[in-house]
Amino acid sequence: MSLIFSLIMLGALGLSCKIRNAANDTPDELKFFEEIWYQNDSGQGNSFEHASLALADLTGDGKVDLIYTNYSGELIALDGVTKEMIWHKKQFFVPTGVPIVLADLNMNGLKDVLAVGQDSRLHAFDGSIGAEIWLSPILGGIISGPPVVADLNNDGFKDVMICSKSGQIHIGYGDIFELKWKTIETDFTINSEPSVADADGDGSPDLIVGTEEGRVLIINGSSGVISKVFDFTEEVSKATGDLTKKSITNPIVIGDLNDNGDLDLLIGSATGDFIAFEGPGLNRIWYENLPVENEKNDNLSAAFGRFNEDQVDDVVLVSRQTVRIISGSADPKLKKQIFWEHNIGADDFFTTPVTLADFDKNNSNEVILGSQEGSIFILNGENGNIISQTHNAQNPVISPILAADLGHDGYLDLLFIRKDGNIYKIQSNSPIQENSVVWGQSYNNERNTGKYDFRPPSPLKFDILMAIFGCMFLVIGLLTYQSYISRRKFFLEN
Repeated sequence: MSLIFSLIMLGALGLSCKIRNAANDTPDELKFFEEIWYQNDSGQGNSFEHASLALADLTGDGKVDLIYTNYSGELIALDGVTKEMIWHKKQFFVPTGVPIVLADLNMNGLKDVLAVGQDSRLHAFDGSIGAEIWLSPILGGIISGPPVVADLNNDGFKDVMICSKSGQIHIGYGDIFELKWKTIETDFTINSEPSVADADGDGSPDLIVGTEEGRVLIINGSSGVISKVFDFTEEVSKATGDLTKKSITNPIVIGDLNDNGDLDLLIGSATGDFIAFEGPGLNRIWYENLPVENEKNDNLSAAFGRFNEDQVDDVVLVSRQTVRIISGSADPKLKKQIFWEHNIGADDFFTTPVTLADFDKNNSNEVILGSQEGSIFILNGENGNIISQTHNAQNPVISPILAADLGHDGYLDLLFIRKDGNIYKIQSNSPIQENSVVWGQSYNNERNTGKYDFRPPSPLKFDILMAIFGCMFLVIGLLTYQSYISRRKFFLEN
């Protein structure tokens, strides 16, 4: 029995070593290779314009799976290793350009699928089998973007929020059997996606959404009442003197820029104006502007990540041709420092939302973006230099670029859909803990916060774990040896 237990402990020690190495080893030279991972027989040529894509373990087998929309807008779930179809919703169609959201709705530890249908309803599907869990009432009008998911009233059930372009905010409060829906009417036009965070510091989630008129609405998650209307246009005017309307068309991203434990909001307009606000008082930390050629067609996105060694959240801002990193700082005298900037050539421009990952394991996020000419850029998080640029001429990326170990091989991959409708993978030689999901949906999480929150296993944690296993193994070995000596002595004496 002692021998068996010793072997088990030795195996656990070996597994611990393997996980630690996978999580923290860095290859001498990073390599990237793009290939078609799954070929769609769409018959559509290069007419595909937008596709949704998300990654998670849908079936509970411990391996990353994939869900996407095909050229017709149908939902399809694929096994991430075998590429076999898990399920296919043939009579359900997702409107063009509305991302899929993954969240554990029925609290079984597996991700479920939230998708808007062409029937103006929000549908929830069981991620493992595709069965419909619930569907919302007809929400009316055109939906402005994907929902957000959180326990808004702290009752233990997941709630959802989604907005209509006509200004309606729909909240579905989770219950044992079904959601209880509430609609908030506003006088604004909403063309952006909502986010969820504790904006007022009371410990409960708030719903945050920007409007076409340049207002930011903060809704108390528990009561479903608008608690604050914040004038972003006025704040830009205070910073610049510009009185023109500042339409908000992207989700408000959330992090901690000054390392004080409070969540800060980063709000951007279609004209390239960005302001970081300190929560919960919403005092301006800094203002920044990116050049914009056409506010209706420019690709503006932002995210929170880590790009230097101070362990404070930093910000990446992206426009049509510019990537700019602004460092966060706990020092109030260093509120805004531009860490680096990268500009794409005048003959190309960025078209995808920003994605963050760490390929070189230096605790600095690489910035990943797709361009109109079919390139995918991986920019070094420390200096903005191009680590890799794969190119597929006249075949741009039309989905978010996601990062995970797809294929159960312990290496970090990038997944995306190009205009030809095929799913592509960029395989790297950067080790990662098997089946990790680093950036799994459009805004990284079900709250649309746009914050890099993947944390690899800590080297210290695994060093301690290995030390414990080593000591236990040594003790068991000594006890086994002592038992052997005692038995041998007994047999010799008798």
